[in-house]
Amino acid sequence: MKSGTFRPSIQGLRGIAVLMVVLFHYVKLQGGFTGVDVFFVISGYLISGHIERDLKSGRFSLADFYAKRVRRIFPSLMAILLFTAIVGVITLYPDALMELGRHLQAGAFFLSNFQLYSESGYFANAAETKPLLHLWSLAIEEQFYLVWPVLLSIAFRWKRGIPIFAAGATIASLLINLYQSGHNPTADFYLLHCRLWELASGCLIHGFQNRQRNFFFDSDLTQFSGLILLAWSAFGHHPQDQFPGWHALFPVVGTCLLLGGSESARINRGLLSSRFLQFFGTISFTLYLWHWPLIAFLRLLFLDGSAILAAALSLLLAWLTHRWIETPILKVPLTSRNRWRFIGFGAFALLIFAGAGIQIKRGVWKNHRLNPLPPLSDSRVGINCSMNANYGNAFSKDFYKKCEEIRYPGRPVILLIGDSHAGCLSDGVFELSESRKLNLFVETAMYCTPLSLLDKRPACRDYNEYIFKRVRDLHPDLVLLAANHISWGAGADYQEPLEYPRFLVSALQRMKSEGAKSVLLIGQNPTWQISLPRVINISFLAKGMSVPQRASEGLDRNSLEWDGKLRKAAQEGGVEYFSMADSLCNTEGCLIRTGTNLASDIVDIDYGHLSSHGSLWVARHGLGDRILNLISKN
Repeated sequence: MKSGTFRPSIQGLRGIAVLMVVLFHYVKLQGGFTGVDVFFVISGYLISGHIERDLKSGRFSLADFYAKRVRRIFPSLMAILLFTAIVGVITLYPDALMELGRHLQAGAFFLSNFQLYSESGYFANAAETKPLLHLWSLAIEEQFYLVWPVLLSIAFRWKRGIPIFAAGATIASLLINLYQSGHNPTADFYLLHCRLWELASGCLIHGFQNRQRNFFFDSDLTQFSGLILLAWSAFGHHPQDQFPGWHALFPVVGTCLLLGGSESARINRGLLSSRFLQFFGTISFTLYLWHWPLIAFLRLLFLDGSAILAAALSLLLAWLTHRWIETPILKVPLTSRNRWRFIGFGAFALLIFAGAGIQIKRGVWKNHRLNPLPPLSDSRVGINCSMNANYGNAFSKDFYKKCEEIRYPGRPVILLIGDSHAGCLSDGVFELSESRKLNLFVETAMYCTPLSLLDKRPACRDYNEYIFKRVRDLHPDLVLLAANHISWGAGADYQEPLEYPRFLVSALQRMKSEGAKSVLLIGQNPTWQISLPRVINISFLAKGMSVPQRASEGLDRNSLEWDGKLRKAAQEGGVEYFSMADSLCNTEGCLIRTGTNLASDIVDIDYGHLSSHGSLWVARHGLGDRILNLISKN
């Protein structure tokens, strides 16, 4: 097959990839996000082919290569960045606008993956509210484009240097990916060295295809196997599957099998060359760029983005951008003079949008007509030892020593454990313990599956073992367990064989048998689709309405369903249970403020972490009485 020849099958693969991603975001196709991995393999295949062809002909030039990348990527990308910046300045409140400024700056410099990696964590805003979230994959590709041409140019000096180097890069990066999936999955997802093997595998397939006949890749068995692997990636992925890890082999290998075939192969000349996939392949880049900002803005502005409206707008804007921006510029010839014009345009555009991001981040450009919620003043008064046990952090039992002081000898002991949601509950329990002279130990760990000794994070395993030992040594009168249960019960980090609610009940029963006089499972705190302050801004303040004490707008109903699951498991296992939903919610909705001062009286500081006032309210309205009742029975 002649290198550089247009291949309809690749266009069809692009169509499949972009449809997977769009359907993942719009209708929750469970494995649709693996379409990004398909894009990575295609990019590695095409770019490596262009570079190797020009190296063999003696025409390769880094300036030409980067000018082509600017001509291909920058015009459409700049249109998206401009649209996002303008809409953001007009419509977003200060906290969301400052975040957009950071992402605009990172997006302009193709550092979005690093920005998102740095933001990952408990208190980060929901991914669904970040209009430029999707640029992380483009950042990885651009970082790949910076280093790959140089490395292939060096490898080309030796006989078969390129395939040998590509094989080495693929194996090394794959091993890093497999290691990081169990030690730092956030880095594994966002960083180039963990994803390089996916792009390099495209280079491997290109080299093999050029040197071997296509009997294997053209066979129906190989082609259908590739298609089945892609289908499994899209429909067979489970939310608890750690990704990328070894699960990324499904979309990568599937794409490689299809790329390796010639245009005469059955799948390539049939399905992948169909008009439907050709259309979506043609607009795949612009559709990818448009689909996410539209749905994110709809969610930010109206809480519940309409998938149908967003899909229709995405298709229209993607086609218009392809027709009137992308296509005309791609037709501009890349002469020796034009190549430096393109490079200059790219550098200038980067500086302009990075500068705009800085200005937005600093609050220089904002809509002064918006009347946002005042900045939250959330002071914590309780004694809270909350360790950050995320990947890369080591556990130290000495960290908790400051929280192990017996303040009231001879009085009951309460041990509050769990993740950051337990830590945010501490102020209310602390007020109760001080008023009744109870000894309160708050020993929590962010990022940890509660009580699981199979947690993938080493620090979490150590923390949970420490908690069981504390119970055996301390014999507390009451153990309180609180957590963001919804994230552990449905997340990739949960490794226990039992279903999460049943596992928790079983672990608490063990705790009671090992020394705890009483245990209390605290249910799922009602959570919000976006942060509660933003819900209040969008639903009430932006409309000139007073803020009610309770509301259902923006409420994540799934969190209420989890309350039912946990309650049922506790009842069946004979474990005491306290329902946060019963405490905070009624027929009017869930509590969003405890008083009239919006700067301090909002119940949650984000999507579901209790504020100090929220914690105090819960303790004063049910939890405190329940704690005293259980202690009195001992």
